[in-house]
Amino acid sequence: MPETTTDLAPELARLVATVTDVPAAEITPDRRFAELPGWSSHTALRLFTAVEDAFGVRLVLKTYLATESVGALAELTAAAHRSGLSR
Repeated sequence: MPETTTDLAPELARLVATVTDVPAAEITPDRRFAELPGWSSHTALRLFTAVEDAFGVRLVLKTYLATESVGALAELTAAAHRSGLSR
């Protein structure tokens, strides 16, 4: 499991690209989820599940839903890993 947000970036970009159909090259840490084409609550839940599965972490749904950018999600995921919140 990657330990830092930098380590997470490539895989997280791939996951976001998969659930949004936006090319991974366009997924940057400052990219806001609300600005992604077709972003919806359904897409958010698909990404939530994908992140938990891919990184083996357990995220707090309320905290996740308040996360506005890819970079913030990387920080949240790295923090969950460091604190031992694994599945």
